[in-house]
Parts: sequence; structure tokens; C-alpha cells
Amino acid sequence: MVYVVASGADRKRRLARVIDDRKRTMRWMLRVPAVVVLVLVLNGLSWSGRAEDARWGARPAQFYRPLATELRLGSADVLGIAHDAGDRAPSSQLALAHGADVVEINVTLIGGRLYAAHTPPPGWLPSRAYRGPTLGEAWARTAGARFVQLDLKDTSPAAMRLTISFLERHADGRRVFVSTRSITALETLSERSPDVVRLLSIGNRFGLQALMENPERAELLNGVSVRADLLDAETMAWLKDRGLLVTAWTVNDVEQLNDLVALGIDAVTTDNLAILDAMQWAQQRRTAANLGRLFP
Repeated sequence: MVYVVASGADRKRRLARVIDDRKRTMRWMLRVPAVVVLVLVLNGLSWSGRAEDARWGARPAQFYRPLATELRLGSADVLGIAHDAGDRAPSSQLALAHGADVVEINVTLIGGRLYAAHTPPPGWLPSRAYRGPTLGEAWARTAGARFVQLDLKDTSPAAMRLTISFLERHADGRRVFVSTRSITALETLSERSPDVVRLLSIGNRFGLQALMENPERAELLNGVSVRADLLDAETMAWLKDRGLLVTAWTVNDVEQLNDLVALGIDAVTTDNLAILDAMQWAQQRRTAANLGRLFP
């Protein structure tokens, strides 16, 4: 019997072939979900709940929960912001029907276009299958709101160019709030879109500390959009001393809202339609009372 001993070069070639075969297998395995999704799209077949959310974008967490106690606005003029409501047609309509002053739209760059979405679709979903609303479609649905807020989830150079171009082409007389965690993006907006209300989004104590340790940043801001539990009397005083509008998010409990109103917030973001109702009714009662004093 003759034994053939493979050379080092032969072993390397065999190993390379094995690796190539495995890579080809993995590529095909990764393509299978996309192929399945494409078949569903082309044949109009039904989707599962998660796949439907991936296809249309996440549903806003909007609900109606009666308030446990009375809203105490007093003479405070606080704007009600419908959280993420612009991302879907039904939530936009409900927000406007319940008196939202501001409808919030998330803005994400997907396939070279701006969409009303909190996050991009998963990688397994072909771009042809994505059916989420474009920013233009979401904008048109919010026409009845006094204000609109764009929350920028993508602040890459390409996304910022498209956002600024969009704002230039869609000026309709409404005041536009733009919120983002990126100071660089806010600087760009200050130069290119000076009429928008620039809000620095702050979601943790590190972000709040960074602003307070660099007070010069406040000069390019019109306000801040702050996670509600980060606000206290000292923080509010610091922000107000610098002339900043203060928006608190996301507040779905009326007792928490009453505490924030007492602190002096200017706007509140909520998922709870009952809070929007209560804010609208409080404004109407205040208007009626003022008219009564003018015309006794």
C-alpha cells in the first residue's frame, strides 16, 4: 500500500475550498428570508404580526387611559405633543381629534429617502417590501396641527441634506420643532434652517451633565427635550436661566404631569390621548373665563 502525504500547500488549498464552500452556504442561508419576503410581496400573501410591523414600521404606543385625578394647569400654557403619532395615519388622526398642539414625526433615512420611522427596517426585509410612510406623506397628514416636531433618528450628512431640503420645500406657515441628540446636527440647522425650533434631546444624566458643563452649547439651542424623570427644580432653574424651552417626555400619568407643570415645563410629550383631551379642555375653559372677564 502506498501512502501519499499531502504537502503544506495542498492542505492550504483544501482548507481554502472548505472555507469557500461554507461561505457560499451561509450566503444562500441569509438570502432565504429575503426571498420568502419577496414572494409574500409579489403574491399578496398574509404576514405575521412582527413581519407586518417590519414592513410598515413600528406602531406608535398610543392609548386612552382615563385620568386618576384632575389636571392642574392653572394659568400655565403647556403644549401637548402626541408622541410618535405622525408615524402612522390612524395615530395622526386620533392625535388631531384629541386636540394635540404638536404631532411628532420620527425621521429616518432608508434607501436614500426620508421615512416617518423610529428605526430602519431589519436587514432581511428587501427595500421593495417596505411600505412605511415617507416623511412627505406623514407631513401632509399633520396639516391640522398647530406645530409639527421632527425627531431626527439619523443625522448623517446625507440625512441632514435631505432634511434641510425637505424643510425648504415644505414651508407651510407652521412652526417646526426639530429634536435630536446631535449637537453637530443642531449647529447645521442653526446655519441652514434658522427658523426651526432647535431642541436638544436628552435621554440620560450624562447628556444633561454634558450640557450643563458646556453652557455655551445652550446659545445655539431654542430648547431641550428631556426625559421627564431627569427634571427637578435645580435643573429647571438652570435651563430657564438660559432662556430655553423645556419639553418633557414621555409622560402618561397625570400626577407626574401636574408635578412637571409646577416645575414650569413648556410642553409635554404623551402617548395617552386622555391627557391631550384634558389639556385641550383646560385651554378652552381658560379661554372662556378670559372672554367672560372681557365681556361680563
